[in-house]
Amino acid sequence: RKRELTEQRMADAMRQAQMIVQVRGNVRNRIIPWSDDLTLAGALVEADYVGRMDPLSVTVTRARKVTRFSAARLLSGGDMFLQPGDVIDIHR
Repeated sequence: RKRELTEQRMADAMRQAQMIVQVRGNVRNRIIPWSDDLTLAGALVEADYVGRMDPLSVTVTRARKVTRFSAARLLSGGDMFLQPGDVIDIHR
């Protein structure tokens, strides 16, 4: 019974971990709840960047594939929908 509970807790934790997007860098909010309409731009706003200087680029890692966005690309409307488990890195 104890092992069964432990396995259930692990499964629950894995499901919860998959329903978020993680943001790494100078931000106030490192964990963003995922939703069907969450975009990179929306996640960056929710993360609340607090760095002294503007970021140079942002990368999104999904299943070991990295997609890079320059600041200029983001400011000119470049965006993408995010998936649960994506990791965003803000580079300075």
